[in-house]
Amino acid sequence: MAESTRVSPEELERREKYLRAGLREVNLMDPFTWSYPMKGAGVMVGASLVSAHLYNMWNKRPFYFAIVPRLIAIGVMGAIGYGMGSLREHHYKTRDAVIQHYIELHPKDFDHFNDTTKMLDEAASSESSDAIARKKELLMQRLQQRRPAKQSKSGTDQAKLREEELTEVLNRAREQAESGVVDEETVKTLESFLSLEGCGWSAKRIQSALELLRKAGVGANSEGPQKSTFSFSISKKRNNSGSSGGTPKTTPAVPSESTSFIQKVSSDNAISLADLTGETRVVTGKDGNDVKLKEIRNCRLSFTFRPSTVHIQIFATAQQLRIHTSNELRLHVGVRAAVIIESCTNIRMAPYRVLFNNEPIEAPPGDAWKRPNDFDWLAEGQSPNWTVAPEEEWETAVVNSSSQ
Repeated sequence: MAESTRVSPEELERREKYLRAGLREVNLMDPFTWSYPMKGAGVMVGASLVSAHLYNMWNKRPFYFAIVPRLIAIGVMGAIGYGMGSLREHHYKTRDAVIQHYIELHPKDFDHFNDTTKMLDEAASSESSDAIARKKELLMQRLQQRRPAKQSKSGTDQAKLREEELTEVLNRAREQAESGVVDEETVKTLESFLSLEGCGWSAKRIQSALELLRKAGVGANSEGPQKSTFSFSISKKRNNSGSSGGTPKTTPAVPSESTSFIQKVSSDNAISLADLTGETRVVTGKDGNDVKLKEIRNCRLSFTFRPSTVHIQIFATAQQLRIHTSNELRLHVGVRAAVIIESCTNIRMAPYRVLFNNEPIEAPPGDAWKRPNDFDWLAEGQSPNWTVAPEEEWETAVVNSSSQ
């Protein structure tokens, strides 16, 4: 059995002197043995010399450049460091003196430090039931502190799961676009994701996927004339109402059957489309041709060329309306939530006013149509990309439908 080695009183005194500031032996080659004033002065002088050397290197100056002012500055910095070290040493000496004085005044309070048996007894008695209960309480507090972290982690996991689901839907949409077989459920899922995303990188990905699906599904739902006729007119005629570079789309409130498809090229190189309902069509032409749309309802049109101008007026009522990449467009809309525009210019807003079989269609309450949200305008104040049309320019669409 190993025996403990007792340290001699001389060794204890030597160690005590070494630990106390100002009593250890000084070795100039060992900065750890320096006193606090010497350490402070050495650090400040060293930092000053290094900064002076770096200044000379940066400005390409010789080492003796402004040597006298620099030596004075280095001396001042050394004196400041020496004073800081002296304050630190004085603090330690004062603390040691106070402790020693207290021990001399109350020696009985420190007798147990010299009695090893008492120290062991106290250590054994500390492991009582109260100590165990205290440890359990601390453990419960730590567990309570970890719960918010776990909840935040669960929120991160939900966002990650939603991102994985979106990626899966985008991959499925890409496969359907390549195969040419488009599933309506995929389109609805992407549109629901788009309504939640708003704008950003994810919204751009969803819009690109929807565009691929629309191109793949063009022409798949083309049908002949049905059993009803449909006419659409505007009480106040205008020649040029607006233009849109993107895919034009109109959405009136009352559904109707599809009618005949008319595409003709006028003498002014303008392609006219009229009397379309519930159609998905591909429009062919030459780059630079104008496109005139009239009496278009609930249709999706794709252009294989780059039109110069698309003349279109939109009458639509919806919960939320989104317009992308359009220029000089006139919107007669009624919405409950908001009108959202992105990458648009010269948009003119007007209220939704439609007569169906000589009866007015009720528009959603409120004036949300007057305050569209421009995703390209993040500053305060109104966006310059849209304005509210004067009241004398507000028009009423007249819709007539009769069964044959």
